[in-house]
Amino acid sequence: MSMTRFTLIAALIAAIGLLLPQIAPNPYLFYAGFIVLQYVVIATGWNILGGYAGYINFGTSGFFGGGAYLATFMIKAFDAPLIVQIFAAMVLGCVLALLLGYWLSTTFELPRLKLYYLVIGVVGLWVVSLAAAFRPARRASMVSPAIATRTV
Repeated sequence: MSMTRFTLIAALIAAIGLLLPQIAPNPYLFYAGFIVLQYVVIATGWNILGGYAGYINFGTSGFFGGGAYLATFMIKAFDAPLIVQIFAAMVLGCVLALLLGYWLSTTFELPRLKLYYLVIGVVGLWVVSLAAAFRPARRASMVSPAIATRTV
């Protein structure tokens, strides 16, 4: 497939994705599509890191979760549109990754550490990320589907 054709198809899919929430009468379709897109992003990241690079990294879920928390905050506090939420979540994830990477590399001199310290650090960050996400997820699972999908 040529690059021009790929770019046109990607632009068409992006335009449909941006216009569909404005047209769809049922908010559940928007919610279900958003969940599917989240899993597409996670699967693509896992494919690149675990498949092509052969690198297993569970620490990225923390940055993804930080972006998800920011998107949720923006929709609740400011009723921000989807494109603003996506951009803000992306920027927050990048900033958190850069700050944490800089802090770790300057504080602990990572290139001089043995590999098992890096593995312990990544697993520790993963456990902290899961613990931070468990309580809100547990509370959200207690909401009845009839209440969660009703229109306001």
